[in-house]
Amino acid sequence: MNYRDWKAWVSTLPWTMKWFVLLVLIRPLIDILYFLKEVSPLVSPLYIVGVLTPVMIVLCLLSPKMPRTTRTFLDVVINIWGAVLAINCILMLTLELSLESLQLIVKQLTPFFLILYLRRFIQSKRDLVGLLTTFLYSTAFPFAMQLYERFIGPVGQAIQTRGHERFEGLFADVVSYAIYITGALLIACYFFLQERSGKSFRSRAFLLGSVGMLTVMGLVIMHHTASWMVAAMLVGLLSFYSMRKRQFGTIVFVIVLLVIGYVGFGDSVSERLGSALQTDIAVLEGEKDIDRAFHGRVWRWKMLTAYWMEKPLLDKMIGLSVSSMSIEYWMLGSGIHNDFMRIICVTGIIGFLFYVLFYLVLLQSSTQMKMEDQFLIQGGILIMLMYSVTTTPTLYSPLLYLIFSIFAFGALPKSKRKSPLSMKVRPSRAKKIDSVIHV
Repeated sequence: MNYRDWKAWVSTLPWTMKWFVLLVLIRPLIDILYFLKEVSPLVSPLYIVGVLTPVMIVLCLLSPKMPRTTRTFLDVVINIWGAVLAINCILMLTLELSLESLQLIVKQLTPFFLILYLRRFIQSKRDLVGLLTTFLYSTAFPFAMQLYERFIGPVGQAIQTRGHERFEGLFADVVSYAIYITGALLIACYFFLQERSGKSFRSRAFLLGSVGMLTVMGLVIMHHTASWMVAAMLVGLLSFYSMRKRQFGTIVFVIVLLVIGYVGFGDSVSERLGSALQTDIAVLEGEKDIDRAFHGRVWRWKMLTAYWMEKPLLDKMIGLSVSSMSIEYWMLGSGIHNDFMRIICVTGIIGFLFYVLFYLVLLQSSTQMKMEDQFLIQGGILIMLMYSVTTTPTLYSPLLYLIFSIFAFGALPKSKRKSPLSMKVRPSRAKKIDSVIHV
């Protein structure tokens, strides 16, 4: 979808959907203002957006202007998970009513609100491609900041980690930087696989090549091992689906990109990955204690697991807030450094099983789709699961804007996922453009 088509698509949207497109577009700029929370939460754009997003979603879901959607088994699964999550959030309110507790509760509920909203937003492939294009446009600022840091110097805090400098830009942490870069790579790979998109091979190859080179550059300056693994997975998945589609020209193109990347960044990549994985390799070889694995996170996980094991059975099954006398902030927030453990602590084993079931049903559903759509949905699932090992991706809203849009498309009935019929504009808004615009 080029800029003209994207602009026409946005013009057809009602206000209940247009605000979200704007939010996705400007979110990187909002993210860099996180430091204003030290002045006051009331003047922090990040806090304001965090609070207003669920409010706006509720208002939109109640509005007749919001499209309706056909319920599926995926909706049942996610609603049960959301119900368990809501129970625990209500219990948190009974334990402590403060700005800090409200902030935690909003963070916990935002993923559920977003998936409910995007299930209503995404009505066709055109809506999906529109949001993917919006996210890709939003990465212009992170990529520009990355180029500045690569060729001029750090624009924000530079941290020494594992013998190398890690640039985080103006963001609060390196993960906030990484999600825009890996998200752009996922989208570029998807658009590259779309042979019937109306774009020539040259234009699709140019997009993938440009984003690919910027991704490698970003991975080098970020020095974030999980993002290296995610990027490698996306390239491997792209190659796999290219072979399935018998796009051997694509394989050659990917190999050429890898060779160019190796020539340009090979030494830096080898040096940084070697130092990043040095401790984990030593753990595998038995030279260091397992507690040192994953940058020392295993020690933390063992300590938190031992603490969780001492909890009553009901807490383990439904969530830690059931019988606690205070909110377990260190178990429910990003400090746990593992989203699987965090979700178990927040919603218990029951909630976690429904969370996992959502991914399994979505994965099974994706096997019935076109290969490029299979790539997109499975790539989104793997990004969430891989980042969940050492970070908490469900607490990063910009990533959820992208991934949950993809999941919402995957939950659509088969008839709505098809093109070109699913690519037509809504009849009520068709008068705003001259003709049907195809992606």
